[in-house]
Formats: sequence, C-alpha cells, structure tokens
Amino acid sequence: LLGVLVGVTGTAIVARIGFRSTRDATDATIAAAATDRQAQIEADRRTRIWEKRAAAYTDAIAGIRQRQKVRQGLYQGVLTGTEPERPPVPVDWVQLEAQLLAYASPGVLDALTAAATAGINYEAAVDEWKAYREQAQALAGIAPVPDAVQPREARGRAMTALREANNLDDRLMDLIRAELHAGTDVVPPPPVPLAKLAQPDVS
Repeated sequence: LLGVLVGVTGTAIVARIGFRSTRDATDATIAAAATDRQAQIEADRRTRIWEKRAAAYTDAIAGIRQRQKVRQGLYQGVLTGTEPERPPVPVDWVQLEAQLLAYASPGVLDALTAAATAGINYEAAVDEWKAYREQAQALAGIAPVPDAVQPREARGRAMTALREANNLDDRLMDLIRAELHAGTDVVPPPPVPLAKLAQPDVS
C-alpha cells in the first residue's frame, strides 16, 4: 500500500510539474509573440513616417535649390540692372510646409526656420542696396552726391546676407541628407510642440 501511495504521489507531482512547465512555456511563447507583433507594428509605423518624411525632404531640397538660384538672380539684377529669368518653382511651399511640420525632425525644423530668417534678411538687404543705388544713379548729375558711399556699404551687407542665407540652406540640406541616409535605423525623436518653434524674424 505504501508503495502504491508513493507511486501515485510521484505521478501526481510529475504531472503537476509537467503542467507548470507546459503552462510557462505557453505563456513565454504568447509573450514572445506579442512582443514580436508589437515590434513589427512599431517598425511599420516608423517605415510609414520615414516614407512621408523622405518625400517631404526630397521636395524641400528641390525648393531650397530653386530659392538659392533666385537669390543669385536678385543680386545680379541690382548689380547689372537685368535680372535673369527665374527658374520655375518645383514645389508648392504651402503644402510642403504642412508636410514638414508633420514629419520633419525637430533639428530640421529649427534649421529650416533659421534658413528662412536668413532669406528674409537677405531680401531686406537687397531692397536697401537697390534703393541706395537708384538714389545715387538719380543724383549722378548733381554734385556733390550725398551719401555716395552708402550704395557700396549696402552692397557689402547684401553680399554678406547672401552668403549667410546660402550657407544656412546648405547646412539644412546636409542635415536632411544625413537623416535620409540614416533611414529607419535611428529612432525618430518625438515631434516638437509647434508653440516652441521659433518664428522667422521679419522685423
């Protein structure tokens, strides 16, 4: 009888241990499957965001290159009196701005804002230079010409502003290209609140 009891007890213990092992293995399999599923969902989400970002970034580079050519044309127009024909605008900047706000990284948005501010400052410098130059030309037959040095100084400020705007555009494109080549290997940072974005200084 004692042997029978020991045998039954041993069988029960083995069965319980086997049940627990099976249950633990099943739980581990379910947890691993859930983790894999969540990882796949996250990977798909990052891929979708990256595809949208890549499209917006590519359009942004096209727009940036076009506005650099326009800047050079403005400078030539004041210098020679003949501005070359402007290249066609390759992007809809209003729509592109919305795409960049939705998908661009905080670093790109900051660089974009800085470049836009530099572009505005350049246009103001060109307008100032043009006004001084036209004034000097109008007074060319009158001696002495008041403030004759101002057109040269204004031209220098315009050239400095042109270089700054183009340099910031180049840095922006470098940053965009770096993010594009990184692809989805880099975890994207969370979007920056719009209230914290610096606005271009138009003063």
